[in-house]
Amino acid sequence: GSSGSPIVNEKSEVLGISTFTIANGQSLNFAVSSLKIKELSQDRKLSLYNIWNLPLETLQIKQAKKCRMQGNIEEAIELLNKEIKINPNNHLAFYELGMILYEENSNGIECFMQACMLDSLNASYWNGLGLQASNLNDKMKGNRDYAYVAVSAYCKALELKPNMSEVYFNLGLLCYKNVYIYHILNDSRLLDVALFNLNMAIDLNPNSVYYAIRARVYVAKKNIGLALLD
Repeated sequence: GSSGSPIVNEKSEVLGISTFTIANGQSLNFAVSSLKIKELSQDRKLSLYNIWNLPLETLQIKQAKKCRMQGNIEEAIELLNKEIKINPNNHLAFYELGMILYEENSNGIECFMQACMLDSLNASYWNGLGLQASNLNDKMKGNRDYAYVAVSAYCKALELKPNMSEVYFNLGLLCYKNVYIYHILNDSRLLDVALFNLNMAIDLNPNSVYYAIRARVYVAKKNIGLALLD
């Protein structure tokens, strides 16, 4: 095609992106070099992935974000639902709607799952799914199904972006709660898993909240000395 398809060589290497054609000029087709596209991403300090997704932040999504920040939650939800109706493939709209429902203590798990299905390479979407599943796990004082969804989502997020301290923290907290508070998992080795993830979170972003939760894990492991240090 002449409207965005890649131009490849015999080795399947992308040489450029087809942009437009002149129908009355013997069907002349034009393309932008892949080198120029790389320069654009470097100049703007954006990845090619982010450049591809920028058009998804439509005017309605921008307005919804503004409403959310101003506390106009109902209006934000209405705008995002309109965007989804117009463009059911806009995974950013599903993610933003899921985050609002999560923050409002409602169930946005279907929104997060839809966002992840439409764009499985976005670590933030998987973290959002993990947060929502963890929240539902907390509401039920421990639920194996939601715990499994949360663990799977967090692991996928870390696979895509291994430097997200908040994901390590979320995963560590989830393991700690399900073993020591909700008792739905009886394997004490999961406290070691919790400790590992909290250590990773602290290495990446040391802060008081992370240290406080790690201290609780040390207490659960009966290591009072390290708990006091935290």
